Amino acid sequence: MISRKVNNVQEALEGIQDGQTIMLGGFGLCGIPENSIAELVRKNVTNLTCISNNAGVDKYRDWETDRKSTRLNSSHRL
Repeated sequence: MISRKVNNVQEALEGIQDGQTIMLGGFGLCGIPENSIAELVRKNVTNLTCISNNAGVDKYRDWETDRKSTRLNSSHRL
């Protein structure tokens, strides 16, 4: 069986590049993919199409306001 376990968010997102489509899990306030969002902002990845149930709140809206994501598909927006 192939192990898909990673040790940290940096390892999980190491292959993400500008212009890709990514899907992030989670739902509601307890499901915000905050570590993934923070790491993508830190890495300065841009022009992403993002698919997620939750678009984030407050400081996690850096995701949208910094134009890291050019398209966000979300079923639940806070």
